[in-house]
Amino acid sequence: MKKLTNVILVAACSYTSVASAETLYLDVYLNGVQVNQLIEFNRIQNHFWSSEDVLGTSSLAEYASGLNGRVDYCNLQAVTCEYSYETQRLYLTADIDLFPAQVINSKKRTSIPITRSSGALMNYDIYYRDYQSGTTTVDLLQQWRAFGDWGVVETTGNYRKQLGGSHNSFVDEGMIRYDSFWQYNDEENMRYWRVGDMISGGNPWARQVRMGGIKLSRRFELDPQFISYPYPEFIGSAVLPSDIEVFVNNYKMYSGNVEPGNFILDSEPTVNGFASASIVTTDIYGQAVSRDLQFYVAPELLKQGVYDYDLNLGVLRQGFGLDSFDYDSNLTAIADVRYGLTDSMSVSSHAELSKDVYNLGFGTDFTLGNLGVFSFAAAHGQDKNSSGWLGLAGYRFQANNWGFSAQLKQQQQGYRDTGSTQFVSQIEREVQANAAYSFDNGVSVGMGYFDITKFDDDDRRLVSAFYNQSIDTASISASVNWDPDRDDVSVGLNFSMPFGTRSRASVSHVRDNKGEDRTVASASFARNGNRGFRGNVSNVVGTSDFSANGSWRGDKVELTGGYYNRGGSSGHWGQASGSLIWSNSRFLLGNRVADTFAVVSTGGIADVPVLIENQQVGESDDDGMLLVTGLASYNPVNISINTKSLPLDTNVVNDQIQVMAAENHGVDVDFELYQTKAAIVIVNDEQGQPIPVGALATLNGEQNG
Repeated sequence: MKKLTNVILVAACSYTSVASAETLYLDVYLNGVQVNQLIEFNRIQNHFWSSEDVLGTSSLAEYASGLNGRVDYCNLQAVTCEYSYETQRLYLTADIDLFPAQVINSKKRTSIPITRSSGALMNYDIYYRDYQSGTTTVDLLQQWRAFGDWGVVETTGNYRKQLGGSHNSFVDEGMIRYDSFWQYNDEENMRYWRVGDMISGGNPWARQVRMGGIKLSRRFELDPQFISYPYPEFIGSAVLPSDIEVFVNNYKMYSGNVEPGNFILDSEPTVNGFASASIVTTDIYGQAVSRDLQFYVAPELLKQGVYDYDLNLGVLRQGFGLDSFDYDSNLTAIADVRYGLTDSMSVSSHAELSKDVYNLGFGTDFTLGNLGVFSFAAAHGQDKNSSGWLGLAGYRFQANNWGFSAQLKQQQQGYRDTGSTQFVSQIEREVQANAAYSFDNGVSVGMGYFDITKFDDDDRRLVSAFYNQSIDTASISASVNWDPDRDDVSVGLNFSMPFGTRSRASVSHVRDNKGEDRTVASASFARNGNRGFRGNVSNVVGTSDFSANGSWRGDKVELTGGYYNRGGSSGHWGQASGSLIWSNSRFLLGNRVADTFAVVSTGGIADVPVLIENQQVGESDDDGMLLVTGLASYNPVNISINTKSLPLDTNVVNDQIQVMAAENHGVDVDFELYQTKAAIVIVNDEQGQPIPVGALATLNGEQNG
């Protein structure tokens, strides 16, 4: 009887358990977001069983792939659940560590290809000067450049001619060549090759020298989207879908949204030095959480694993600007290499080797928390007769509104480097320190100390201080310089005030180290945009010292001229600068090309306004062409046309193009415009009657309906 009772109890319990299970069709929410609809669940008390792929389409898809068969979603580790009878929903809340980490890249990336057109140009600068003595000189500064997919070939020089007047020995007539080279930029690897004239790379303890030879150098500017120095990654987490805002020094740097889980915001802060940031996370229910942090950005450093180099092999250049082809006969090798050992420390090395000089040095730059950048270096250099050491120590701290820097460089008299062979006076010790502070009311103050000790006893020390203040659009500045060795003091004061949007007047007063006072009053007039007239006049109050100059810039040339009278010496001068370009199978005249240019074609239609970043820069000529100068390489630029003034029968295929030109190249920008010709054709039969509707007619032997 007892056994029978136990069997009945077990059966009753089993029946009760099975009877309590119910089938539900529920919407599923994961951390506040709906991820599935009408999923079949078997509910047994507080357990919800399902054989369906409940989370497979959510951000926990990888986690869900490990759940097989019939799963109790209210018994998962690190997951809580809540059932809503009223809405027939199952709310699952997973720990944020279950979600995959999110990397949010807020830096603007561009996929625009780099454009290299083929062509050639000549920049010219004609300078005319008439001296009071009657001597007149004309200089023609030239820059010749050819470019294509193979790189850039360039040479610069100046031709000087004396026109009339008595011969002056200080006027060197004739042609002087400056630099000639071939250069190829490898943007993909951020490096360039140069063959010809060059300047060696340098660092704080090594001097740069002019050479002729071959160079291979790293250049991060060839990829403006690459950031070589370390910067912070802002890390946070969100349980629910949230909006995030990042403020750096109280300025909003980024705003966006994140899914539940941990996130990393990879965004370059536009600061230099010490900064504070706030990360504000606001979830879908409006609950906000803020986290504050501090960091230090040091552009002097390299990110971990990033390297930089500058390798030079050739011969030293001598008499630059005086002799076109004065080179040393001995081969010289100069190399600089830097490497990001960690995000807080970079190491560097410098080596020079030639027949007469050997030099080797090592240095490091590093940060200690948010305390600034420390720099140390040591180098040993020798020639056939002497040798010695050089040491350097420096420190820099920069904050939002103040900064301080100091550097000490000391060398022994026997220390030698390649620059020692260039007959430059050797410095035994160089000390400099600077500090500046900017107040919120527009006032800036600063001080500096400079101490240079030379082996030839020509020592100099200088203490300086400045004060600047902005009052609306006006400004006041003052400076003091004191030489303690000579007990010389000079003081300068300046007041500047605008009149309208393009005119400004200023008054400056200077007391020099001899105690003599001089007051200068001047006025200037600015251009409206990048075309038109600008000018400046100034006068030393109480004297006949006077100067005036003006410049007019058009689409094809810039003309400048002026007159001066200083200390009884007077003269006048004039200047014309511009460029002659061969591109797109034609010659074009334009203003001087410092870097890149664009040849804009408007389909042969004249007088079409052309805009750069929504600012009009000119109109197409009679051939439908416009040369646009002043563009920056490796910088995406929007070039567009204003179609409002075009005739109604003009069809516009495209009215805006975004381009990015390679350095020292040009880019062709073609807008497809064409005019349609409309006509009405009336077809009559031989009797002059209209052809019936639907009849067939032939035109020039071709059958048409």
